[in-house]
Amino acid sequence: MALLFENKVRGVDKQSFIQKVKQVAYMLGYDPEWLMVVMNNESGFDPGAVNPHSGATGLIQFMPETATWLGTSTGQLKSMTRNQQLDWILKYYQQWKKSGKKASNSTDLALITFYPYAVNQPDTYKIGSEKSAERASTISKQNPGLDIDNDGFISVLDYKKWLATRLPEGLSKEKTSAIIGLKATKIGASVLSVIALVYAGRYFMFYQKTTE
Repeated sequence: MALLFENKVRGVDKQSFIQKVKQVAYMLGYDPEWLMVVMNNESGFDPGAVNPHSGATGLIQFMPETATWLGTSTGQLKSMTRNQQLDWILKYYQQWKKSGKKASNSTDLALITFYPYAVNQPDTYKIGSEKSAERASTISKQNPGLDIDNDGFISVLDYKKWLATRLPEGLSKEKTSAIIGLKATKIGASVLSVIALVYAGRYFMFYQKTTE
């Protein structure tokens, strides 16, 4: 069975890339579909993708300081193939696992990529609030599409609901909840309506990667 978003992967390296995604996921002890969700959201599977504002680069949008931390650079990452970048993606998530940030679903993996401190926090936790309310508010303003309940902050529950809108059309509530770690009863009609709009091509949400 094809992985989520596999149809979005283009190029002669498609099959080798998909196979390596599975290998990396196995080495991490994760579901390969979690990796596919993250890479689709971050770069659309483009290893040369660069955020013009932050300089974040590659399949999971490595921040410049993150690349340095791993022992490489965004310039080097940009010149790599998708398969080569997967080695650095493996290293990135392995480093966070050593720090106690282990994913249990694609939301956790996405948060490890976006804002690691938020992993294992309760649904009510507001991203950035461990530093200050001002920091949390700033992150929300930078990423308005993630503030689902429009309260000026991005909670973990907001993030889960936002991630649900990024999944392929036609997934059942049960499949969606299993992938993102959100109880089907919490997905709700309003979020399902947003999903429908996304795939009708009339509603798009973007976010800006941040660092802790």
